[in-house]
Amino acid sequence: MILAGFFAAGAARANDLGLLVGPVEQEAGLVEVTYRVESPWTPRLTETLLRGMPATVTFEVGIWKRRTLWFDKLVLAMKSEHRVVYSPWDHTFRVGSASAPKKRTRVVPTLDSLQSYLFSEHRLPLAGVGSLNADASYYVSVRVTLRPLSAEDLDEVEDWLSGGGRTPAAAE
Repeated sequence: MILAGFFAAGAARANDLGLLVGPVEQEAGLVEVTYRVESPWTPRLTETLLRGMPATVTFEVGIWKRRTLWFDKLVLAMKSEHRVVYSPWDHTFRVGSASAPKKRTRVVPTLDSLQSYLFSEHRLPLAGVGSLNADASYYVSVRVTLRPLSAEDLDEVEDWLSGGGRTPAAAE
């Protein structure tokens, strides 16, 4: 198989959140990676969420081409971002996910169902095997970040609410 020369296989634990990245596999001509997060919630983050403070969950997946005597080259990058907000009025979580054609929001009833929705095992098709050089060596990186609302986020929202010249989306 071409894939055997491309990617290192095997599950790897990546960070404190318990990110587990499964083997990179070839399925129907596509390179796919499987990943999940085992322990995303710290007691402090759980408390912050349950008080109604928003948090952002970001997944970043990339295919890198190994190059000798030079930095590895990023061939493909994918990013998925989800804004999580707890509603104390109806005791549910709202998850806003930005997708290519439109933004969608999903309501999730409990912290366990939120964990299942966002952090259960995902199988992500990355690229067609034919689009990668058969003579090169590649690897896949997966990163997850979970951050509560930051001071910069608050500054952007306050500026926008006060009628300032920039919007939260245009600030970056």
